[in-house]
Amino acid sequence: MKFRIEIVIANSLLEVTKLFADQNNSGLWQTGFISRQQDNYDASKSVFLYKMNGRIIEANLEILENNLPEHYSVNCEMHGVSQKTKHKFIAHSDNQTKWIMETEILADSWIIKTIMICAPSLLRKGTDTYVQDFKKFAENMKNQPHLINDFG
Repeated sequence: MKFRIEIVIANSLLEVTKLFADQNNSGLWQTGFISRQQDNYDASKSVFLYKMNGRIIEANLEILENNLPEHYSVNCEMHGVSQKTKHKFIAHSDNQTKWIMETEILADSWIIKTIMICAPSLLRKGTDTYVQDFKKFAENMKNQPHLINDFG
């Protein structure tokens, strides 16, 4: 299953990409976020824990390409589901950033495969929530550079 989401964030390209790149911000905007543990041997890999519907979900995230703002690609593995996502950020104006997210979801589980066929909007809804939460966070951080860490 593949889909694309485009959204405009009312904040500059520089500020949005700094906020997005800093994985330590995850707890400030990701719904259900519990913790993040970076791999001791490979900085491109992290394990995220989330609480969703009363269950603890482990998501293994690997950064495949980090060339912000042009490209940021990740692979996320969790419970028989693989989600490959490509992010692109473009200056829409001096104070607006266009975020383009292309997602491909692959499933090993017959339950997830059935959902992908019968109710694909359920899987997209989670991504839409993620995008809206980040948009709100980035817009609330506008003009607060003292709270934004460099990602270089």
